[in-house]
Amino acid sequence: MEEAAVSAVRDLLAATAKLQCPPCYLALFAGCLSLKVAVADDEVESEDAQAPPFAFFTSIDRAACLAEGSFDEVVLGDVSDACLNAREEAASTDALAAKFGLSSRGGRMERSRLSFASAARAASVRFVCVFAARDAASEVSFASFAFDEFVEGRFEGSLSSKQVTEGMPAVGREELPERAASFLEGGVRRRGEERFVAGVGRELAGCVRTVPLRRVRRGELERLTVPAFLRSAQVEGAQLPRISASAIEAYLGCPYKWFLERVVDPRTLDEGFGPLEAGNLAHALLEAFYEGLRQRFGAHRADAVPHEDAAALFSELASAVIAAQPALPPNSGRYVPATNVEALASRRLADEAWRSIMLQRAIPHAFGVAATEYSLGGMDASVPTVGYAGFALDGKVDRIDVDAQRGVFAVIDYKGATSGHAAGDACVAIEVGDEGAAIDPASLPRHVQALIYAQALRRYGAFGSSCAAALYTSYRARSEAGLVTGSYPAAEDGIARISDAKSCVRGGFDAFLDMMEAAIAERLRGVASSQIPAEPSCEDACRHCCAAFCERGHACR
Repeated sequence: MEEAAVSAVRDLLAATAKLQCPPCYLALFAGCLSLKVAVADDEVESEDAQAPPFAFFTSIDRAACLAEGSFDEVVLGDVSDACLNAREEAASTDALAAKFGLSSRGGRMERSRLSFASAARAASVRFVCVFAARDAASEVSFASFAFDEFVEGRFEGSLSSKQVTEGMPAVGREELPERAASFLEGGVRRRGEERFVAGVGRELAGCVRTVPLRRVRRGELERLTVPAFLRSAQVEGAQLPRISASAIEAYLGCPYKWFLERVVDPRTLDEGFGPLEAGNLAHALLEAFYEGLRQRFGAHRADAVPHEDAAALFSELASAVIAAQPALPPNSGRYVPATNVEALASRRLADEAWRSIMLQRAIPHAFGVAATEYSLGGMDASVPTVGYAGFALDGKVDRIDVDAQRGVFAVIDYKGATSGHAAGDACVAIEVGDEGAAIDPASLPRHVQALIYAQALRRYGAFGSSCAAALYTSYRARSEAGLVTGSYPAAEDGIARISDAKSCVRGGFDAFLDMMEAAIAERLRGVASSQIPAEPSCEDACRHCCAAFCERGHACR
């Protein structure tokens, strides 16, 4: 074992010589043990005055065994409270020893005090204490009580101020505890990131030259332009950047949040089991049911077939949709339960979707489901790209209902909850249809996705030239009261009976959609000029934002 210890010391000495560390004139248990240490093929006694420097490494607990004056220099690598503390750590053997009248190990405080005092007395030339301002977890650290006692000279054998501070420059006095500063003033050497080269050794050279970097400001791009990040498409001979209705809504909510989520797109490697995945499953359940209803029964409404047949169809398709979730690509927003509780959540969501389908029978009977998950430009080659507010519109419309007799259509967008989605006359400055009527771009409603789809489909003309309503339907609704909200003209009495007054639009609905597009186009001009300021329109816009330490976001929250 002694040979192994000597070999380890020899390796350490070789490493310190390679790193060109300053000599530490230490002796190995001077007066207690004499060893022969092999250095560079020569064998010398440790008492020999010509012997090379020796370094001895030990733990703070074993430092209590060091003899007084046995080393030239002693370095305590950590004098924080985490290393030298007074927290008792009683063991079962302590209680057993007390019952037999045996001597105890002594308290933790006494052992820490003894170890520190022995290490201090062992130094005959210099005693060095290292204290990090922060620990490995970046938390503020505090000096040990033993260090404070040493500074105040409260135990016999404390070194004098001259011994401690001799030859050390006065740097970083503010890093020390207040009562330690007066004693050690002029004897503190600070090593931080700004002194990295000097702190790690001579092997690293200093910087030859530096390159000043422009100060980064939130919401400003120096060279990169936002349109360059967006895909483009041909719309009536013009090349326009692509954007989805949900992305437009996100930009209106907060340009900076939109930029981070839609352009930078920081994706996590972990899959979730939250509102996003639940919404995707609800969409899949509703799409499967209405498509199955049309293919199996040729029906466009749930109440067009017997209740038992509709329920059996939904149960069959819901089981298939839920069973197919694990086979979907990872990170695709699939809804994959990992526990029995999450599996029950999947079935509960299916039950809520079925209840919503039954409530949707209150939508006027003249409307029938014409399309579900209808892809707009770029996603389906058979559908031409439609322009909206100076952009080529992308995305999917959850559902399109058509009144074939009148030649009008309604947009249905599925949401978990429809609270706050009304976008009727609350944002209209003056009566729609009046000369000079307009919507103030600064007072746009929070949710405009259904309105964007309504205008795009009206322009496309495949389902009719006029839109009767742009609605949001809750797939978690428990009653007709919270089932439908959004925007509809006052003439639609049937929709008015199941919606609220805030969703009612005064005047012509087509003119309302035109004014809404003009107001949104005004706000979207910031995309072309790469304006991405952190300006949330409301508190709701800051929810689930990935921006860290956003001053505006904290203000909203």
